[in-house]
Amino acid sequence: MSNQSGIASQASAATKLLQDALPGRVITPENATEHKVEQSRSWCSTCWTPAAAYVRPTTTEEVAKALTIINQSGCKFAIRATGHNPNPGYSNVDQSGIVIDLSGLTSLTLAEDGTLQARAGNTWGKVYAWLEERQRSAMGGRESAVGISGFFLGGGLGPFPNLHGVGVDGATNFEVVLADGTM
Repeated sequence: MSNQSGIASQASAATKLLQDALPGRVITPENATEHKVEQSRSWCSTCWTPAAAYVRPTTTEEVAKALTIINQSGCKFAIRATGHNPNPGYSNVDQSGIVIDLSGLTSLTLAEDGTLQARAGNTWGKVYAWLEERQRSAMGGRESAVGISGFFLGGGLGPFPNLHGVGVDGATNFEVVLADGTM
């Protein structure tokens, strides 16, 4: 067996396990229309690479479950929230891997102390509009289509870094799922 076919079989095995563990959350080439939509979700066509599957979790626990399965299978993966990064391989992977799409993680809440709790799949446009309704604001992305997770992972350069620092300087806490599925 060549290395390439071994990698493809890892993705295939992981896809089957994910379909069993997360029913209705895994999109494969068998559903050509949905798969094509997922493939072209990134704004830049340089990232329109067809993955073996797309997983669309809606809870942190589902993200952890997906990462545990992918890690145990040994296949490649990429994480995508809004797909704003135009560099191939940053939020996409080819048919030898699986994309975990965080766009279903979109809840927004205000803690009692006024701290914003925003899930990874939100865009800054949605966050700003939601906060404006509550007469609040946040230091975040300069472009409304940028996802909050990509903003932080990409360095967090908002409109006023010289005055207010980068994105993480205003964060009080992050909920993180590691590549092995631990939270």
